[in-house]
Parts: sequence; structure tokens; C-alpha cells
Amino acid sequence: MATCCDIHNHEESHHDHQSDVSKAIELSEVFWPEFVYHDDRIYLDAAPDSDDYLELLLACDHDKTTVQALCNHRHLLEYCLATDSKNIPTRDQLITFGHRLKAMWQAKLAQDFPNLNVIVAFDAQDEDPLDDLQIVVYQEDAE
Repeated sequence: MATCCDIHNHEESHHDHQSDVSKAIELSEVFWPEFVYHDDRIYLDAAPDSDDYLELLLACDHDKTTVQALCNHRHLLEYCLATDSKNIPTRDQLITFGHRLKAMWQAKLAQDFPNLNVIVAFDAQDEDPLDDLQIVVYQEDAE
């Protein structure tokens, strides 16, 4: 595993260093994303557009948990291909990535919204193709 010291020991151009820093920031946003509170629900990155949100509410019989899960699901393969479109990860790599992402998102949500019961779900099934492996954020309604 490379450390900050390893990066500084390489004779890289200023441009390459800036590129590495940009990639690190981009990756940090994947592992420690912004969550926003909208209509008594937590959403990943941003609240849904108001017109889309109303359409989804109607389509889901006003079930906010379903709408939230639809808006807050992310395909793991898309994250990997966005950072390196040439190398498709293995199933085991995606599953490891999913478990780590789940743990970090759960920690972030517990820190940012300690009074809410927010679930981060990642459950890889053996029959799931790579592009179906996804992580979902939703809240359980109080009983």
C-alpha cells in the first residue's frame, strides 16, 4: 500500500501530483459522501428534483421508504468504471468494495444523523451479475 511518503519520493511532475490529489478527493467523496435531509428522509448527494420526487411518490403509492431506496441505490460497478474504465473488477473485488463502502457510509450516517434509523444495505447474492451489485440507503419507519 502506498503512503503519502511514497508519493512524495517519486519524481513526478506537478501535473501528475495534482491529478493524484484530484483522484484522492474524488474517491473520498465515494467513501464519505454528502447526505441531505429532505421530506423526513435522508438522500445521497442531493434531494430529488421536486417534479421527479412527486412522480415517484405517486408511482410508489406515497411510500417514502421505497422512493428513498430508489433514489439512493448505487451500482458498485459504475463507481469502479468511473475511476478506471479499462479494468473491470472481479466479483470478489466488488463484494469487498461493497462491504467497505457500507461500513463507511453507515459510520457517516451515524455521525451526521445520530437520531435516525438509517440502513445501508449491501447483500450480494451468488446469482447477481456484476452490474446488479448495488448498495442502498433507506430509513426504517418507526413501528
